[in-house]
Amino acid sequence: MMHVLVIIDDARRAQEEQSIKDMLLGIQEADMQVTEILQSPESSRDELVRLSTDSPLQTPMPLNWILKRRIIDSLSREIGRTLPDAIIAFGQFATPIAHELAISLELPLVVECWETDHIRRPPLRPQMASAFATASSGLAAAMRERNEHHLVATTPYPIEVVNADFDKTDQPPSIAIIDAESDIGNTRRILESLAEIVPAHPDLHLFIELGTSKSNVVWRHAESLGLLERTSSFSNASMLRPLLGDCTLMLVANSTCCTRSVIDEAMARGCVVLRPDHPMLTSSDRAHQCLLTESDKGGWIRAIENLLSDSDRRTRLAEMAHDHVRQQNDPNRVISTWKQLIHEVSANSSYPLANAGTTGT
Repeated sequence: MMHVLVIIDDARRAQEEQSIKDMLLGIQEADMQVTEILQSPESSRDELVRLSTDSPLQTPMPLNWILKRRIIDSLSREIGRTLPDAIIAFGQFATPIAHELAISLELPLVVECWETDHIRRPPLRPQMASAFATASSGLAAAMRERNEHHLVATTPYPIEVVNADFDKTDQPPSIAIIDAESDIGNTRRILESLAEIVPAHPDLHLFIELGTSKSNVVWRHAESLGLLERTSSFSNASMLRPLLGDCTLMLVANSTCCTRSVIDEAMARGCVVLRPDHPMLTSSDRAHQCLLTESDKGGWIRAIENLLSDSDRRTRLAEMAHDHVRQQNDPNRVISTWKQLIHEVSANSSYPLANAGTTGT
């Protein structure tokens, strides 16, 4: 039985906890042993909530450089006699710890990438990693084109696709806005567009993802536009994937194209995704999502109004996206890709993965 050590920091866990958990449970069911290292709770009174194993190891993140050697030595002992075959890192703070352990234990290291910035600046320098893994085929292709690494694997988020309601004309229209704080300018334009659309859709309800850093700015702007009476907020879209997938439309405010499982989940459930175009999006993304070539106020108004008023077009897009996610995010295929990646890095293979679900477009 192969053994994999998985290190996850709190920031990445907050973004994709369910997806990471599904991946870990999937490889365990595929007869792989998992040891997980999680970020220590900030307070001694807080509980360390496991993802997939009964007794996860824990460590402060980021590492205190004075205590780094002691912490790495302690973790190396805690892992036990049965050393892992490979290490996987999820998150900016998890990656340096994974690198230190990989050196200490002489193990191959897989580092996840999830942001457009990782095309130029991955979480770890390419020569220090055995492979990079990303849920985005566009990001993987861009990294391969820049020769960031000989092995960049495409590992989509595993999603169980259920029967979806493509015709939502009997429901009041609803719009979810995600990544609202990551691009305040775009979010303001979206809200201003919606303020002009609302008179034609008086029963329209809005859901907007707001955390803490800039939420007051966005909330005050929505208030100034008279949108608060129809607006609800939430702090983390990834924790509400099924609920948000039942909305009529999902608007992605972020124009820098980070990977998010909530977008795939929305498409799987018959929700149409509208977002600014970005070079990282593949031809497949363009076929299954609505993309704005110009994300100015007028562009948002035309695109949103067109989708809300054309139920036939929404249904066609929803059906295409649903079928795309059924194939791309099939858990069996995704777990098979992860297994192959782990086998190949642990065997010190120096060639790209042949699995189309990994290195294909």
